[in-house]
Amino acid sequence: MKYNINFDLCAIIINVFSIYILVNRKDMKRNYNKVFLTQIILAVFSCMFDILSATAIMNKNYDKIVICTFTSFYNLTHSLIPFMSIVYVILLSGVILKEKYDKLRNFCIAIPISIIVGLLSVNGIYHFVFSIDNHLEYHRGPMLYVIYVCEFFYVIQGIYYLLRYGSAIPIGKRISVYMLIIFSIGSVMYQFFFPDVLIELFAEAITSGAILFCTEDGFDVINPITNIYNKTAFMEDNSIYYNLNREYTVFGIKILDFDRVKLRYGNPNTEKMLKEIGVKLVSIADDEVVYDLDNGVFAVLIRKHTDYRIHKIENEIKQMFENGWEYEKITVYLKIQINKIFVPDDADCVTTLINKIQTRQVTFNKESDMVGNNEKKLIYYVQ
Repeated sequence: MKYNINFDLCAIIINVFSIYILVNRKDMKRNYNKVFLTQIILAVFSCMFDILSATAIMNKNYDKIVICTFTSFYNLTHSLIPFMSIVYVILLSGVILKEKYDKLRNFCIAIPISIIVGLLSVNGIYHFVFSIDNHLEYHRGPMLYVIYVCEFFYVIQGIYYLLRYGSAIPIGKRISVYMLIIFSIGSVMYQFFFPDVLIELFAEAITSGAILFCTEDGFDVINPITNIYNKTAFMEDNSIYYNLNREYTVFGIKILDFDRVKLRYGNPNTEKMLKEIGVKLVSIADDEVVYDLDNGVFAVLIRKHTDYRIHKIENEIKQMFENGWEYEKITVYLKIQINKIFVPDDADCVTTLINKIQTRQVTFNKESDMVGNNEKKLIYYVQ
């Protein structure tokens, strides 16, 4: 049989370009982008093994064991793509944070890929999945259809999670994921009836590229001054948490006299100070997420809803500012408004949450509102 490998070659070019864009422009701090990168790398290897296997079968210039090795690695890397896709959807939709039925979810993810790896590992002995005859011709085995069923099971899971929890995912990215699923199914069916046209990986590469272009760039969600997540990222993340009906805590930290600080110390010094505050908050928050909401307003999102963790972070934030902020050789007495918000009890939507954090709820007389006034009370708690 003569195989058309041109689509695989095109898929390699598209995927390599996608890897370059993803690494250099996108927010690689996000776990779902790391998974997406792994998925594309697997696609590149899958294309390479597909080309090597098809070329070896057509030219018949390799030993049977070499052809079997190429084909086995192609099947393995190709089967890992839907596995990584479902992990990507789970992370993207925030379902990973939903503790209910997490054991069942993990079971449904792990079993199909375990079956696939098991079948491929014994294929050299029993030839369940495929075989290469003495004429170096490729033949499908009965267990190949089991692999198809396992991959289709991942497709069903992906569709379920998108329908059930996908409303918080940006519409463009959501449509692109649906297109990936549709194109993958269509290309698999086409290649099943026309095995000489290797089009599966090309279709997946095209739709993966569409997902990539709907993925926000790093500078869209990262504050350039403090190098932490910005207001856009805060709104997207909290939309996901609200969509999951998850209970969590947010600390809002607002510098009350921020405009006066800028006037007194100038923009360059103020920006350095904000960056130092952001670095300190990140170290305090540890594995939680810190956001810079602009104009001297920060937020710390605590996903693990435990009293001990909340109390620990609260005390460390208080200690940051209670004796003034040490900047270079001077002490800047910043008046800080701290708002501890329990979601969704204290804020029923993202807009309300942001308003609570950004709104000034503390007033001073004219004298005490002056920058540099070494007033004993610098921390103000509000509800």
